[in-house]
Amino acid sequence: MYNKRHRCMAETVVFGDSCASLAYKCGISQDEFIDYNPEGGLCSSLRPGQLVCCTPRTPSRKPIMDENGSCASLTTNDNDTCSSIAAEYDLKPSDISYFNDGATWGWTGCDNIHGELRICLSEGIPPMPVPVSDAVCGPTVPGTKAPEYGIELSNLNPCPLNACCDTRGQCGITPEYCTPENGPTGNPGTAPPARRGCISNCGTNITNNLEGPSELIRIGYYESWNWDRPCLNLRARSINTSEYTHIHWGFATIDNKFNVAVNDTYGQWEGFLALKNVKRILSFGGWGYSLNSGSYDGLRDAMNPKNVDTFIGNILEFVEDNGLDGVDFDWEYPGLSSIPTVHLGSESDGPNYLAFLEKLWGVFPRKKSVSIAAPACFWNLKVFPIKAMSRHLSYIVYMTYDLHGQWDYNYYLAQDYCKTGNCLRSHVNLTETEYALAMITKAGVPSNMITVGISSYGRSFGMSEVGCVKPECRFEGPKSTAKPGICTRTPGVLANAEIEDLINDSEINESFYDPGSDSNILVYNDTQWVSYMDKVTKANRIAYYKSLNFAGYADWAIDLGYWSGDDGDPEGIRY
Repeated sequence: MYNKRHRCMAETVVFGDSCASLAYKCGISQDEFIDYNPEGGLCSSLRPGQLVCCTPRTPSRKPIMDENGSCASLTTNDNDTCSSIAAEYDLKPSDISYFNDGATWGWTGCDNIHGELRICLSEGIPPMPVPVSDAVCGPTVPGTKAPEYGIELSNLNPCPLNACCDTRGQCGITPEYCTPENGPTGNPGTAPPARRGCISNCGTNITNNLEGPSELIRIGYYESWNWDRPCLNLRARSINTSEYTHIHWGFATIDNKFNVAVNDTYGQWEGFLALKNVKRILSFGGWGYSLNSGSYDGLRDAMNPKNVDTFIGNILEFVEDNGLDGVDFDWEYPGLSSIPTVHLGSESDGPNYLAFLEKLWGVFPRKKSVSIAAPACFWNLKVFPIKAMSRHLSYIVYMTYDLHGQWDYNYYLAQDYCKTGNCLRSHVNLTETEYALAMITKAGVPSNMITVGISSYGRSFGMSEVGCVKPECRFEGPKSTAKPGICTRTPGVLANAEIEDLINDSEINESFYDPGSDSNILVYNDTQWVSYMDKVTKANRIAYYKSLNFAGYADWAIDLGYWSGDDGDPEGIRY
C-alpha cells in the first residue's frame, strides 16, 4: 500500500499490532521502522487503520490540512497563477480550483488571481481573508479574529444601523452597496466585475412597518426669525392650525447656566402660546445653532452627564410655566460630523444624547411629547443610537429634505454616480428618500414612530450649461451662483411662495414635474435650476407615506409656503 501523505510504501495497523510486529510485516528492522516513522510516541499510540511507513519517506511539498481542520493556506502575490502555485507545491491547477471554488473568501477562479488573496492549498476550512486597511465592515476589518464554528464570515463587523456591507468592507444604503450578488465561482466575498456585491444586511426595502399610527401626525415648523426677512412674514397667531396637529417653534437655545432661552425679538411667542386645537412644541437647536462657533457646544454641554440633571430640571420648569405640549431636539449633528469644515464632535455625543433622552422621558409628563429631529444621511445618522432612542420618544422628525445642496460640490460621497458632487439633483428625491426610510426602519425604528420630512421651499443651483437640466448635468461652485429670493435672500434657497411668483411673473425656461425624482423642477433666467414640491407633489407624498404606515409628516416650514398678508408692504418689495 502507498501512503500518499508521507509518500512511502506502507502497512495498515490492525488490532494487536506493535512496532515490532509492524517491522516484521514490513520486512525491516525495528530501528529502520523507527527511522521511517519518526513521530514521537508512535509505538504507544498505534490505532487500527493507521498507515505506517515501511520505506523511507520521499520529501513532498504538497501541503496538508491542519489538525484543527483548517486548510493549508497561502497569500498570493500579483504575479501568481494557478499553474505557478501548483508547480511550487506539487499540485495540479485543478487542485487549487477544487480547494477554493465556492468556499474561500474573495476567490473568483484561476483566471482572476490577484495579490493579497488568501487561498487554500489543501482540503479544509478556508482561511480568514487578508485585512484591508480601510475596511469598516465584514471580515476584512483589520484585527478581526476567526469566528466560532457556524458563524459566517460575512456576518462579522456589521455596519451601524444595520446598513449594507459590501465585499470591499464599506457601508452604504443604496443598491450599489445593498445588492447581493457573487462572482463567477459563487464564492463569499466576491461580486461581478465593477460591482460591489452586498455581504450582510442586504436590501433597500422599507421594513418594520406592519402597524400604522393611531392618529396621523401633521407637523408644521414655524421659523420664529421669519421677521428678519423684508417680506414673506407670518405672525404666529396667523398660523392655520386646521392643517396641523403639532406646531414646532424653531428654535429655542440654551444659556450658559443651561436655562431655556427663547428669542422673541419680534414678539411672536405670545401668539404661539395662544394657538388653539394644536400641540405647541418647543424645538431646541437647529442648523445654525448646532454649527455656529459661538453655540456649537450648547447641546453637547447641556447633555454632558455633569450638567444633564440641571438641564432637564430647567426644561420641566419652562414647559410647565408656559403650558407647552412638548419639546423637540434638533441637534445637527452629534458625533464626528461628515460635513466638510465643520467642527468635530466627540464619540461620547451619541451615548450622552441617549442617556439624556432616557432621563427626560422618565420624568416628563406622559401627556406631553418628547421628539428629536434625525438626519436622513447614513454618515450623520450612524452616530445616533436611534433604535434605543426611539424607546424614549413620542415620535421622530426625519429630515428627508436637503438631500442635496451647494455643499455637495466637490464632495465625492454626496451623490451617487457623480464623483465631483455637483450634479443637478433634487433635494427631495423620492428614491433617495425611500433608501433613507429603509435605513432607519432596518435600524430598528418602527415606521409608526417616524414623521417624514416634506418641504415648503426649493433648493436652487446656478447651472454650468444652458439647457442642460438633467440629473447628470452640473452646477457651478464652490460658491453658489443661484439667485437669492426676493424675500429669503439666500443663494440656494427659494421659498415655495417665491417659486410661485417666479412661475407666474418671471422669465421661465422650463417648469415641469420630474417622475424620476418625484419632484417639481423650475428653470428660469437660462441658468437657474430649482427642485421643490408643489401642492400636488406634497399631497401625493403624504398619501404615500401614510400607505407605508409612517407616523405622519413634518413640513419645513409653514412661513415659506404662501403669502400670508402679514407683511407690512409685500407688494412694494416683491414687484
